[in-house]
Amino acid sequence: MSHKAILTFGALALAWPAQGLADITASQLWDIWQGDGALSMRAAEVEMRRDGLSLMGVTVGLGDGDTRGTFLIERLDMTDTDAATVEIAVPDPVRFTGAGLPEMAALIVDYSEAEITADRSGARISYALDAPQIAVELSGGGAQVSALDYVLEDVTAALEAGARLDQPLSVQSSVARVDGTIETSAREGQTGGSRVSFTATELQGTMAADRPDQLVGGDPSSVLADFETSTSFTDLELQIDGDSPQGPVTAEVNLGAGQIASAATGGVLTSDVDTRDIVIGTTGGRMPAMPDALSIGTLAYSLTLPVAADQDGPLSLSLTADAIAPAETLWSLLDPGKELPRDPASLTLSLSAIARPSAEPGPGLGAQSPFDIRSFELQELDLSVLGAQVTGSGQVDQPLDQRAAEGQVTLVATGLLELIGTLAALGILPPEQELGARMGLAFATVPLPGGAGLKTELVFGPDGAIRLNGMQVR
Repeated sequence: MSHKAILTFGALALAWPAQGLADITASQLWDIWQGDGALSMRAAEVEMRRDGLSLMGVTVGLGDGDTRGTFLIERLDMTDTDAATVEIAVPDPVRFTGAGLPEMAALIVDYSEAEITADRSGARISYALDAPQIAVELSGGGAQVSALDYVLEDVTAALEAGARLDQPLSVQSSVARVDGTIETSAREGQTGGSRVSFTATELQGTMAADRPDQLVGGDPSSVLADFETSTSFTDLELQIDGDSPQGPVTAEVNLGAGQIASAATGGVLTSDVDTRDIVIGTTGGRMPAMPDALSIGTLAYSLTLPVAADQDGPLSLSLTADAIAPAETLWSLLDPGKELPRDPASLTLSLSAIARPSAEPGPGLGAQSPFDIRSFELQELDLSVLGAQVTGSGQVDQPLDQRAAEGQVTLVATGLLELIGTLAALGILPPEQELGARMGLAFATVPLPGGAGLKTELVFGPDGAIRLNGMQVR
């Protein structure tokens, strides 16, 4: 479930004053919801009932400046219970605008079937949400995403907040199933567009933040606020329908399981994605229908970025893909004579560096790099495909300083020349491309002893020199 949708109600409790009482009433909730700053709530009309409050024309503001979003709630009913808790009902759809949405667009969230309860223990307020269904729809669309709608089934969520905005917040959520569609429009001057249908089951989500006020504050320091979030799922199915010059094309992607996580701590931001048992199929165009054209056992990456401008931090990327195997239908088109090895392909890549954000970030390398890199290391490269293998490692200090860079990177390839010859013989690699590939390898590599493969050795320094396989090129 969307963390922002949960925070619509739960984050309102962050301004609760630390008192010794162990219960809460609708009037007390309404008093503390009317905060200022990054999170605020106002109502056009307040109706006092014997068992609680009814709020009409409610506006909830979240964030500041360009990042500010607004929730519009037509009616919100709060009812006191005998258990000293407050039941919250939202009978009409909630409209969310701003915070990255197109100017005339709104996200419509229907909580009408949700049971929401607020409870209190000491200085902490807990919110519980239970709903057989929550529907979400994009109204108004935009230049690229023209339509979006999805339905969450069997939703449960729990949020616990501290006494103030600057105290820890935690969220846990569970969704049995989600079904939805996304429609995109073609860019200006282009034709086409696409429709993506998606289904996933057994979604589990968590979020924790030490300073939630910084996360919704919209100021530059928010990037340094510590938080962690994760979402896991099983059986994610995507169907992508689009147009090509050869006619309509459909791609289907099935993921058996996956997890997406991100966190920030100590000025370092991390992002991790791990997916398993992937099957990709296609229909339409000039190709025959292939429901399982390609399978991948594992596809995962991990990214670490330093975000504190005044200190060095780790910058790293790792990528793993294994058991990459085309279906026999695809093999029969590419290699009917079975000249190519059928071994599954795999890739392992691990890069690391010590860096800090550049004072004037921009695209490209050198002075325009978004990071000032102190040192760089290729910890591991291992690519195996069609019987060929490329491995590599190396380390370079000051890699973006032409005069100060020092270090060495080594690559070793086996079976590469044989693969080029086989691809050329099958007609997959045209003669001019074969010639270009062989000439490039002749320039950049040297044979290993005994014809065991090819090697590239790139040495940096001293004094700005670069040597390729012992020959100075700068």
